[in-house]
Amino acid sequence: MFNYCCRISAPNDEAFEEARRLGVYAAEAACPLERYTPEELEELRSWLIDRGVKIALLDTALTAGAEDFRRLFLAAHLLHVGAIRLPQGIDRETRVYIARMSRALGIPTMAENQAQTALNTAAAVAEAIAEDDNAGWIFNPAEFVLEKVHPFLNAFTQSHIKNRIAFLRMQDRLFDGEKVRPGQGCAELKEMVSILLARSFAGYFLLEDDGVSDMAGQLAYLKKILREM
Repeated sequence: MFNYCCRISAPNDEAFEEARRLGVYAAEAACPLERYTPEELEELRSWLIDRGVKIALLDTALTAGAEDFRRLFLAAHLLHVGAIRLPQGIDRETRVYIARMSRALGIPTMAENQAQTALNTAAAVAEAIAEDDNAGWIFNPAEFVLEKVHPFLNAFTQSHIKNRIAFLRMQDRLFDGEKVRPGQGCAELKEMVSILLARSFAGYFLLEDDGVSDMAGQLAYLKKILREM
């Protein structure tokens, strides 16, 4: 009914233990798949199949190298990865190649707004994904708060790429930068969840331990919002 996704350090039993206790079987993971051997890929594929786990979002640190990106996408395709989060700093020629691989293999790429970087505004994210119709947006409301911007009232409502949001991070902050538990800060999470679902959102709500709130707390708050809608 609703898509929950947990952030884990690596796809293994220890990292995924808490998520499984919560009943979450989709993961955001950072794996250098381009460096995996065929045997390692098959071992990971078997692990995912045996446990019913899907890598919904793959984080990569790659910024250059067409051959590395080719290996990354082919490995992601083998594992049925849902999407790939790209870092900043990729040149235009490489982006064109990535977009071609993305279309060919049906794996969309994602850009995430981040405070104090070139992607600190909704307009910057829109520009970053403008040339790739398959690319999507990881909406991070807490990062907008760091920029002293209201995530819902300003960033979301004034953006023309609302329909490109594929993931929503369930983190919260105060305008002074302090991390707080979901619903206690200025990230307007309740408004964001409500408006996305009103627009038939079929993406993922991202849960992660951020040093203040854990995945269990974020999921409990999210479910509270859903029950009250």
